[in-house]
Amino acid sequence: MGKRSTRKRSGRGLTRRELLKVAGAAGLTGLTGLWPAPVIAAPAAIIKRGGTFNLAEVNDPISFDPHNRVNASATVLQRMVYQCFTRHNPRTMAVEPALATKWEYTKPTELVWTLRQNVVFHNGQPFTAEDAKWNVDRALDPRTGSPFAVWYEAVEKTEVVSRYVVKMTLKRPEPLLPGKFGAMRVVGFAPGGSDPRSLASNPIGTGPYRLTEWVPNDHCTFARNDRYWERGVPYMDTLSVKFITQEDTRIAGLRAGAIDFSIVSADGARRLANSPNLKFIKGVHGVFTVIKLHQRFAPFRDRRVRQAMNLSIDRNEIIEKALGGSGVPIGPVVHGWEDYGIPADQLGFKVDIDRARKLMAEAGYPNGFEVTAISLPEGHPAAFFPSIATAAEQWKRIGLTVRIQQFELGAWLQRNNTLDYDMLIGNRGFRGDPIDVLFPHYHPKGSDNPLGYSNSQVQRWIEQAAMEPDRLKRKDMYLSIQRKVLEDVPWLLLWAPIENYAMQRYVMGYDHVPFDSFKDPLWTTWLDK
Repeated sequence: MGKRSTRKRSGRGLTRRELLKVAGAAGLTGLTGLWPAPVIAAPAAIIKRGGTFNLAEVNDPISFDPHNRVNASATVLQRMVYQCFTRHNPRTMAVEPALATKWEYTKPTELVWTLRQNVVFHNGQPFTAEDAKWNVDRALDPRTGSPFAVWYEAVEKTEVVSRYVVKMTLKRPEPLLPGKFGAMRVVGFAPGGSDPRSLASNPIGTGPYRLTEWVPNDHCTFARNDRYWERGVPYMDTLSVKFITQEDTRIAGLRAGAIDFSIVSADGARRLANSPNLKFIKGVHGVFTVIKLHQRFAPFRDRRVRQAMNLSIDRNEIIEKALGGSGVPIGPVVHGWEDYGIPADQLGFKVDIDRARKLMAEAGYPNGFEVTAISLPEGHPAAFFPSIATAAEQWKRIGLTVRIQQFELGAWLQRNNTLDYDMLIGNRGFRGDPIDVLFPHYHPKGSDNPLGYSNSQVQRWIEQAAMEPDRLKRKDMYLSIQRKVLEDVPWLLLWAPIENYAMQRYVMGYDHVPFDSFKDPLWTTWLDK
């Protein structure tokens, strides 16, 4: 069980004083595990087990409650602890079994899960259907306040059929549920009846690692789960996670060998390029950064204003200034999520200031207006501030004056989650299926639709796609939705990052940046030292 602490303790995690010391020990030779296998497979005999892996994360997770978290910073670490019915293969994004060995739609509105046997929680308690039901029920209970409960809105009730069988009765056909559970944003499985206040700081799951200590805003320490049901994994004994917002500190730790693995900016990767002890990987991340507009600010209700703002944005300049060029323009679904997104060169984005000024005049704002925008602080690695600041400079050409308010993460999350803003720059990440991006944002009943966007054609496509079992037909509807949304501009879509990871050369097995960047390959990462 994890212990939430308010002071540093020697021997657990990487303290600030220890940051520039080289840490970690070579492990013993052993057999390989099963899933996920490294892309470049190593012979079983040479994989070294054991050791401590020093990982730098940018943000604190804030909470380990598996049912109501809203911040992306919690996702990576919670996936070390919790699991669900299904999961996404970190390299292919295919939905595959996890705590369920199979699932079957016995009727269009009935989904039966067969659970994996001989699985135990970190506290030794066996995992059964009663636990699965309790977790699903709590995640969907309005009192829990889950921002993602809408994903599972089709679930009418969950019943225990036997010790290892769970039946869900659905309000309507919902062919996408297995993938939604695989995304595991708010339905990680803890022991049934757990005290939510305890889970927030002392999580108990079935995952490959268990939390042993958490010093908020400093570090987390995870120990290998020796009872983990996937025989042979994970390979490493300890994950020591340090929360380091400042990139210069992370770069110093990587150079010194005190940090084994960290995300770095494009500039950071360039600065570290000649470090003989490091190697690098990169790839498009399934997170997209957007500027959200609220209907409470009257000018934003006019599509011509939104179109004018869109025509005034030079996305390439924003990507260059915010990310050092390490990003790509995006549509409503990030290109690379299987074949659902629209490629950047087909999005039709262009800069046309004359047309933008004409639209502003037609909308009754020939001299523009003033508006307040909410952002994370300057210097935050999310790059929200330089993105909105660059856009604000560009909008001056059509008379817009943008006052930027900078909030720390907790305050920013509160404003974002309660839709309390006129304009806000934020992002959205990987979901179980694109419907979980499209419905919240573009359906009239969507939970993250601050503009109150409503288009009857888009609404019909979303509702039809949600019940369409044929993937190719569903894909066609997704593309139609995206094209219409690009015309109506309910959100100002900016960029997805090309993420750069730096790691010590002795880090083996982590040879691919998954599209969702949840770092699940850490389960089969090992240290060749």
